[in-house]
Amino acid sequence: MRVYHEQIVGNTVAYIAKTYYEKTHMYPAQMLVYKLLALMDFNSVKTKGRPCTELTYKARKNGPVPEELYKDSEEKYKNFYTVKRFPLPNGKSYKRYKAMCEPDTDYLCPSELEFLNQKINLFVTERFNSRKASEYSHQNIKAWRKTAYKKINTVIDYAAEFDDDIYSKPLNKLSMPEEQFLLYREYSKCQK
Repeated sequence: MRVYHEQIVGNTVAYIAKTYYEKTHMYPAQMLVYKLLALMDFNSVKTKGRPCTELTYKARKNGPVPEELYKDSEEKYKNFYTVKRFPLPNGKSYKRYKAMCEPDTDYLCPSELEFLNQKINLFVTERFNSRKASEYSHQNIKAWRKTAYKKINTVIDYAAEFDDDIYSKPLNKLSMPEEQFLLYREYSKCQK
């Protein structure tokens, strides 16, 4: 986990909330934020060999859920965003995210920002609701499908985003992102 993990996560969520609000004049729902984060992280693993935010995702029924954010981490990120709760008739509530700062996009590389903008635009132009966002993430995040198929509510191994079992694949057969992921994984273990 990188030293500036909190800044990456906070600025990324604030960026999603601010950009989505600018395009729709609505704060994004919790599930939309989660789907955008997961799509970005798993795409980043597949293309570059490392997740952008390094959040831990669980394979929930409705798709990947970043556990760190799901466990009411609002206090930790209060300088970046706030979560507004709206009551439902059944006594439950739903959450929407509001940026509390001007996001510092220097914590994201240009390709991650471009990917995030493409997905936000897709969600806005296609009028994605939570159900549609779930279906989209199910189709586009292979690691969630592999994990959910085995057992719901378990941690998703980012490596499952690759087609092959990269842990047993010969080193000379690894793609660049696969090799980078294995290096990232080893380096992450040293940081703990």
